[in-house]
Amino acid sequence: MNPATDSIEVAAGIAVQSQWYSPLDTRMLAPNGSNSGLGIAQVSDPQMVEYGLAGLDQTNPAIAVKAMQARIGLVQDACIGCSVRDKLIVAALTQNGSGFIVDSMRDVMDRFMECGNIDWAGYFKTWTNPKTDPSAWLRERATGHQYDTEFMLLLFTNDLRELNRRGWDLPAGITEADLDYLEDLANGGN
Repeated sequence: MNPATDSIEVAAGIAVQSQWYSPLDTRMLAPNGSNSGLGIAQVSDPQMVEYGLAGLDQTNPAIAVKAMQARIGLVQDACIGCSVRDKLIVAALTQNGSGFIVDSMRDVMDRFMECGNIDWAGYFKTWTNPKTDPSAWLRERATGHQYDTEFMLLLFTNDLRELNRRGWDLPAGITEADLDYLEDLANGGN
């Protein structure tokens, strides 16, 4: 786990993933042998192994929080030389565990990082949806946002703002202007 991962980032990630939580996301009702995400963090068994949490039950909310922290921390750790704001964007994209992973971060750094700055708008413009899940395509059509990039960033930013409004501290070094930038980026801006 990454001790630098702020609790509000984990809480916002859980909040986004919990929006898709259903009774089917429990061990009792999930299809037998399912690799789909379970629990409020939507974490699969193979992901639990990857995060060093093998054998723990991701349907337990306390374990789900640890899994989300590990998920975000792994990819943030791969964001070498990134700004605090870039790491917040990484958390937003990473909370959806099947979308943005360590290899995605390496690709972004290779192709979109110059002088320590990541061109997220450039990344979003070149990104294509690799999902075969029809619900992802339906969400894109319904919202007008790319599912694994803009849409996740927008939901995450909205949840960060709400948590902050309710008394949670923003990550150290993050300002309201940074959240405005994230929202603008999610809405297709630079």
